[in-house]
Amino acid sequence: MQQKLMQPQSRRLVIALVFSILWTVIQYSSGNGWEGIYLVLFVLATLLFRPVVPMLLVFFIAIVLLFISPNVDTLFQLKSAYRKAAKSPGLTVNEIVRPGSGKQVLAKQVLQMLALIEKHDLQEYSLSKQIRQNNMFIQRITESAWPIRQVANSPYQLRLNTEKPISEQCQLLGQQEDISLDYCR
Repeated sequence: MQQKLMQPQSRRLVIALVFSILWTVIQYSSGNGWEGIYLVLFVLATLLFRPVVPMLLVFFIAIVLLFISPNVDTLFQLKSAYRKAAKSPGLTVNEIVRPGSGKQVLAKQVLQMLALIEKHDLQEYSLSKQIRQNNMFIQRITESAWPIRQVANSPYQLRLNTEKPISEQCQLLGQQEDISLDYCR
């Protein structure tokens, strides 16, 4: 007996189900629960009327590029910067050499870290485990706090408020909305 292959409609639904589950997991892990549900329903509805693989692949890649990565925000910031530079090129050169320039593009948490470093006149600092897991935070605080350096064994530790201090002997020196500065010896 010859085995019966899946009907094209059934195959489309199975592929749609697999990609929808994958998409939902990605959205929930990114903190976008409602968007994940909405887009899954949209994909499923669309799949009933269109060829599955090419459309789903294009849709999946477009959504990842547009909503999960920072590409869209970066493009808008670049467009704004180019317009400002074209209107007044001298201003752009002055902005580059001015101390503290570029702070307007830093993430809120990085601005809070920088404020704590400056307020307590630190000469060095260390970052908590959760902050070190975010490459953007590491890069931006290193750039913006320079010449103050990150030192792994510094007694001054920046941490997220959701994290506990590394030791019970740590003393809270300062706190912002999302970031705390501890002195740990």
